[in-house]
Amino acid sequence: GDLILPADVGLPVGQDGSIGVFLEIHYDNPEGIVGMSDSSGVAVTLTDQKRTHDAAVLGVGDLFVSEPSPVQPGETCRHYEYTCPSQCTENWPHDITVIADFLHMHAIGSQMWTTVNRAAME
Repeated sequence: GDLILPADVGLPVGQDGSIGVFLEIHYDNPEGIVGMSDSSGVAVTLTDQKRTHDAAVLGVGDLFVSEPSPVQPGETCRHYEYTCPSQCTENWPHDITVIADFLHMHAIGSQMWTTVNRAAME
């Protein structure tokens, strides 16, 4: 779905943020259907008005970093579990608010999910 940041959140670019922006689009046509077309797009709004909160991207649990050959040919099921324990985040200079997650596995799997465990809710 669409990722639309809250009005008071921005992704810094330029001198005080990222030097550039990287856009990666994956097209999947496993049946090899000829003549398929795409009508998706992206809209980016740039402003010199800094937002109250900065957004950033954090990648955790990347299967292909820790498991270079994750699924073997003919394999019907494999379970992976990755965590980001509090030891990874307890030294951050401030709290963060997660506004979205993006699960990504191409056509390799059929089920994937994110579970958030907050100490206050356990």
